[in-house]
Amino acid sequence: MLAQRPPFRSNSMKELYKKVIVAKYFPLKNVSNYPQEIVGLVKMILNPNPRLRPSCNTLLNQEIIHKYINQYGLVNPQCNFEDQLSYLQDHPSQLGHF
Repeated sequence: MLAQRPPFRSNSMKELYKKVIVAKYFPLKNVSNYPQEIVGLVKMILNPNPRLRPSCNTLLNQEIIHKYINQYGLVNPQCNFEDQLSYLQDHPSQLGHF
């Protein structure tokens, strides 16, 4: 979504597979418009080595993620964070304003 296009494009599944494996994707346009934490997060997520990609817990513990969760009121600080994330996964329509 940040790149305003899919990360990988190709004319065939074989070509698409190769691009995903080597992480050959379009760079973010206007990187200066995004916080460096977001740019770094995208690079971590699209790492070609699955063992080096961040886990969900690692992602959720990123300061930039906490900032947006708090900014948009996606969770209630008085309640258990994991329970709230489970709720949002089960009720994705609640994320519509994000």
